[in-house]
Amino acid sequence: MTQSVVKKILYQTSVSLNANVGFVVPTILAISLVGFVFDIVTGPSMLPLDEVVQALLRMDDVETTTHVIVYNLRLPMALMALVVGSHTRREVERNPNLAK
Repeated sequence: MTQSVVKKILYQTSVSLNANVGFVVPTILAISLVGFVFDIVTGPSMLPLDEVVQALLRMDDVETTTHVIVYNLRLPMALMALVVGSHTRREVERNPNLAK
């Protein structure tokens, strides 16, 4: 292949990748947020979604037990899951042999 053909292919690929970033990043963030809230909602006490959202937004009319369950038990575990998941993704990207 000639150098101009290679440059044209590389340019088209980079343009299409840049166009997809505007859609992919918000989609991943939205899915992560839904999974994060779902992780906090599920558990042995099965807290209702509206109570969990109120507790996360620090509204005053949340029961003490809900506040303790959300902030002392489930929120730290959900945050740890996000950190470990993002670190694992970075390691797989850095070392492609891990993905096999």
